[in-house]
Amino acid sequence: MKRLFSVVILSSLSLMLFGGCATLNSNIEPEFVPLSLAEANAVVAELEQRQRDNLGGDRLLNPSNLDDVFSILRSDNIGLFGAGVQLAATLTEQHGLQAMALHGQSELAWGEAQLVLAELLENMATQVADTVAELESLEEDSLSPDDRARRDNLRSSIESNERAAQALVRIASEHIAKGSAVADRIIELYPDNYLGYRIAADFYRLNMDWNHFRVMIDKIRERNPDSNGLRFQLGLAAKQFDNDLPTARGFLGEALANDPKFTRARVQLMLAQSSVQGLYDRFQDMTKSNPQHQIVALGTDAIERTYQIWLKEQAEADAQEKAEAEAAAAAAAAAASETEVSADDADATGDDAEEAEEGEPATE
Repeated sequence: MKRLFSVVILSSLSLMLFGGCATLNSNIEPEFVPLSLAEANAVVAELEQRQRDNLGGDRLLNPSNLDDVFSILRSDNIGLFGAGVQLAATLTEQHGLQAMALHGQSELAWGEAQLVLAELLENMATQVADTVAELESLEEDSLSPDDRARRDNLRSSIESNERAAQALVRIASEHIAKGSAVADRIIELYPDNYLGYRIAADFYRLNMDWNHFRVMIDKIRERNPDSNGLRFQLGLAAKQFDNDLPTARGFLGEALANDPKFTRARVQLMLAQSSVQGLYDRFQDMTKSNPQHQIVALGTDAIERTYQIWLKEQAEADAQEKAEAEAAAAAAAAAASETEVSADDADATGDDAEEAEEGEPATE
């Protein structure tokens, strides 16, 4: 497993759970998820309540104005999005475009945060599946009580994580569809403002509808070429469409530098790393800057465990490479020594022959 958490990864894999959509108002609903909407809502509600419990007395649990909604959007925390979306929708009549934009952006960010978490949970289930399979391959009588308890706990963990992942995907599609509807309305009411196109670009990217995405990007450039959201979208397009991770990191790094509280950019910058060590280092940055984020709260143990496995495999690979190099060097030295001995023997044979010729009587 020469990869860090294939864990995460996430985003490009998560986004592939959706197919492309031709119109802004199309509703994405993954057909493979067996949970009903009510079941999925219940599972996700429990997860998000756990996140709210982790937040303790955070004032953003009860937002009072659009500044709070914006702070929730920047936090990328699934435990907070619900309150932010609800308040933004309530304030739309009073604040118009600003509230609508925060509403639409929050719905889409909420959906993507759920997709990223779903992929993490799915990978956490995959991590322990081999252990369960190994225990299940043994005769029941050969298992100790501790092994049986461990097997049963791991089975339960796999089932719980897979169910949660499926529920998150199901509910994410709902939020993404709602966000697209808000973007559509903004574009209709405010066609000269970039915000509707910014939200629409997010929607089309999530659907991997790159033709419509590019149209939206052009409209953003025309109206607000210095948009930080534009940098974010260009970074993700470079990662997801072009598979150009250095360019992706450049745009995402700029977006984060312009707004250090832009947690969504921080998460995606972590996922845009091209090395295991880089990814892990960015995760450590997440644990310091956003310790209550769901990736940290729910994924730290699995990520640390997988990283330690990777380190062990790297050490073993390095030791094997060193041993092979030493063996090759020893073989080369032995070959060189043998060649030298052969050369000395040849020289000695030549000298003996020469001496023999000198000692022979002259003939006529």
